[in-house]
Formats: sequence, structure tokens, C-alpha cells
Amino acid sequence: MHGTRTLIRALHKRGLLNSKIAEVLGISRQYVSEVLKRPVKPKPVGKPKWRLGESLVTPIVLAQALGIHVNTVRQWADRGILPCIRIGPREDRRFRIADLPAKYASLVRRWLDGQK
Repeated sequence: MHGTRTLIRALHKRGLLNSKIAEVLGISRQYVSEVLKRPVKPKPVGKPKWRLGESLVTPIVLAQALGIHVNTVRQWADRGILPCIRIGPREDRRFRIADLPAKYASLVRRWLDGQK
């Protein structure tokens, strides 16, 4: 129901009444009221998992360096084969070269050196 809560809040911001929101979404007015009473929990802001100056590469760059499709890189990251960090509000993937397995890290470094 996470998407529903977000939609309820968005419709409420646009000025729709609780009864109209409930009617449009096919849910009870009581549920709409409960959702709007709950405070929105902000995403926790933690310390960045990298330091300034460390090399981060995008999934596209990593895919080009390894000679594989970018979706494969994303799947490997989701499965934990390639460690990644998430940055920004969209939680984009970035890969620290130092965290990559040695065989992949050396390929990426060689590829990056060739691009300069």
C-alpha cells in the first residue's frame, strides 16, 4: 500500500477532499484520514560510504569496461555479485573501483586509462 499512501498525499496536496480521494481510489474515507494523520518519515541521511577523491564509476562505464550489457551490471549489483553504493534521491548505483573483485577492478582501471 506504499504507492497508495503516496498517491493519497499527492491528491490531498492538490486540494481534493478526503471523500473524493476515497471515491477515486476505491478505498475507505477512514483509511484516507489515517494516512493523512501519520507523519511522513524522512529517509535517514547517513554518512556517505565513500570519501572525496575515491573513484566511482557508473553502471554504463563499468559495463563498457567489462564488455557486458549494462542490465547485467545492474542485476549483478542487485544480487550482490558487484558491490555498489546508492547515491542521490533516485538511489543511483555507483561502483567503487576499490570494492570490485580484483579481476574486474584491473579491467576497469585499464579501460579508464585508455579513455584519457
